Amino acid sequence: MKNKLRYIPILTIIPILSFGISLKDVYSFTLQNDESIKTNYYDTESRKQDLDIQKARLYPNISSTLTKSNRSYLTNTEIQRTEKENYNSLEFSLSQSIYDGSIYSSIKEAKYDMKLQEILLEEKKQETALSAIDVFIDGLISKSLIETTKKELKYYETKRLQFEKMYKLNLLAKNQLDKSKLDYNDIYIKLNEYKNDLKLEKLKLHHFMNKKVDSLEEVKDIESYDVNYEFDKLLLDNLKLKGGKVGINLVKQRVETSKTGHYPVLALRANYTKYDSNNYIDDYETDKRILFELKIPLYEGGGTNAKIEQNRLSYEASKMDFIDKIEQTKNEYEELMLLKEIQVEKIEIYSSAIKDTEIYYNSILKSFEKNLKNRVDLAEVEFMFAEKKHKIIEAKYEKLRINLRLKFLAGNLNLAL
Repeated sequence: MKNKLRYIPILTIIPILSFGISLKDVYSFTLQNDESIKTNYYDTESRKQDLDIQKARLYPNISSTLTKSNRSYLTNTEIQRTEKENYNSLEFSLSQSIYDGSIYSSIKEAKYDMKLQEILLEEKKQETALSAIDVFIDGLISKSLIETTKKELKYYETKRLQFEKMYKLNLLAKNQLDKSKLDYNDIYIKLNEYKNDLKLEKLKLHHFMNKKVDSLEEVKDIESYDVNYEFDKLLLDNLKLKGGKVGINLVKQRVETSKTGHYPVLALRANYTKYDSNNYIDDYETDKRILFELKIPLYEGGGTNAKIEQNRLSYEASKMDFIDKIEQTKNEYEELMLLKEIQVEKIEIYSSAIKDTEIYYNSILKSFEKNLKNRVDLAEVEFMFAEKKHKIIEAKYEKLRINLRLKFLAGNLNLAL
């Protein structure tokens, strides 16, 4: 007996050492390690280079060219002879845009595109984190279902054992005993399914976070995530709508960029070339040129007008898409608020029901202690109590899911954690 007592502290320490995943862990690890977020991040960073590429067109372009050649030829005279020429040159050239409307328009376009990509990245981050949190909540519900089903299995096992005793005493028909065994097997199968669901949800979380998941921590401060947004306020910060507004400005700027195809382009060109040659025909050693180049578009077969019209139609489409996004956001908001009311109502109903179940359980327990009720009756009411408790837990987690989705809809899921 003394040896057994020595092992009790060890058994109580082991669960504490297990690595549990919390709601905050799911959020932070997903943002850090999810591959799709990393992909979007690098794509956003690469888009930022477009702005530098367009700005570079404002600066002078300076280059140098070094040429070195040897030439031999046979003269076409009475006395033919072979002549050789050396030809070396070093050229410096400069080009500078003085006026090109497409440059400034393209810079504005690149700025809008960069801003849009930043919004889309934030939306992707919050959307992916929310998907991971959904899996986490599913896992917590599965965990609660497992505990409830264990109580249910205990009830049917107790009932089956009781029926076996009654059958041996000829107090029960064979088909009733067989039915109790079938009921037990059905619940056992259901319990196994819930355990497999939890395994799958842990694996999905591992894929999101790239972290091993041993267990899921209960969310003790569920009420702290409760939100109550006014729709007009929600519209201001919704990431889809923010992106939609920037997208409209981006397409509008593309219309302006395409219009610059009708505008003239003025540029400065300068060249300086130093020659070194024994060719007596070319009697100069340097060549200096400065010129202004004016390009005036006269006819392009209607290509520029077609591009303007194409972007104009895209602009009109983006405005209609923005209106549709507002309507979709409104519909989702109304649905979430209704679902939240339903979950609150469920919590109130099951909280009241669990009080009645507790009273009934205490009554059955007292009767059991006086041998007026058997173990089957006690196991049944224990299962009823566990089932009501699970319904409350499930409703609370569904309410949490809705609140976090409302935060995502308001564009500030990151503030929730």
